[in-house]
Amino acid sequence: MKIAVWGDFSGVTCKEWYVVKALHRLGHEVFEIPKQHFPKRILIYGAFKNNGVQDPENWIVSSLNRMGNIVQTIEKDNLIKYHKRHILERCNQFKPDILLFIKPNNIPADEFREICRECGSITAIWNFDWMLAEGHKEWFVPMAKAVDYVFGTDGWKDEEFYKKEKINRFLLRQGIDPVRHYAIKEITEQDLAKYSCDVAFVGSLYTAEREYLDRFLRERYYYKLFGNRPENQVWYEEFAKLCKCAKIIVGDNFVNDVDGYWSDRVYLTLGHGGFLLTRYVQGLEHEFKNEEHLVWWHDYNDLKNKINYWLPKEKERKEIASKGYLEVQTKHTYDLRLKKMLEIINSGQKSFTDIITNA
Repeated sequence: MKIAVWGDFSGVTCKEWYVVKALHRLGHEVFEIPKQHFPKRILIYGAFKNNGVQDPENWIVSSLNRMGNIVQTIEKDNLIKYHKRHILERCNQFKPDILLFIKPNNIPADEFREICRECGSITAIWNFDWMLAEGHKEWFVPMAKAVDYVFGTDGWKDEEFYKKEKINRFLLRQGIDPVRHYAIKEITEQDLAKYSCDVAFVGSLYTAEREYLDRFLRERYYYKLFGNRPENQVWYEEFAKLCKCAKIIVGDNFVNDVDGYWSDRVYLTLGHGGFLLTRYVQGLEHEFKNEEHLVWWHDYNDLKNKINYWLPKEKERKEIASKGYLEVQTKHTYDLRLKKMLEIINSGQKSFTDIITNA
């Protein structure tokens, strides 16, 4: 059982430590939450539409609430103009300890700098793409310079850039919300008809490379594509059903040549119990073990060979999927990511190079 213990852990003789040790002896997984750090009043600016179907902001709010924080949100899509006035009014009313922005790309840069100067809170950004890519870098860098903390899923070879620009940036990966992301046990005949296949891919075909991957799989295997249109999105229980019914889930990334950067579908697929055959990116081996938690591929010939190898090995696939599921559910949750984020902010840590993995 996972148990969070909230208390005063500031001294070696405090009774909280005896409670933690006793729970460890009973075989429980225990997380200490120092009460001097919580609760925090946190105001989050981001996209919360669609009840969290496609936006991890809602998963972040859920995790922060479970940790005992007091959280309020600002829906970015409701603000077309007057961002500064609206955000500062909310800050004045709520008086947050932390103002956290999730992809604030619709705020003019000059307004954003003024918000950060005048809000009276610690400011932070957490973004979920490679932010030095064309189309992101232009708006992201000025904002990153304005906040106290930057958290991102970028590759670690970008460290020199952030150091040169004097951006206080930490690498903090995405993960899963264990309340929403889980393996499903029971499926129906209808589920099998919809999701059963040898190979599946989940994602948009937004590049020529993705279109080629789709054709490559479609021409060779009993294959199904999900996530490329609004009517065939798979989230939460539907994603879990797909992972239960499809023999192999093939993974790909927004970019495949940035060391240390990969799609959050790595965590989501494993977190739903799927057997994942994903495109290799350097650094993936620091979080997962190949052929133990997942399997990776390097080029299309390798992809074909590995699909052909693993398709008949049902027992081995299930063993790997089970280990990958356990790895993600215990080490890669938003609860753990946000605990690490708050530890960094609480400590006043300044670093251009810290890499946060297995938070």
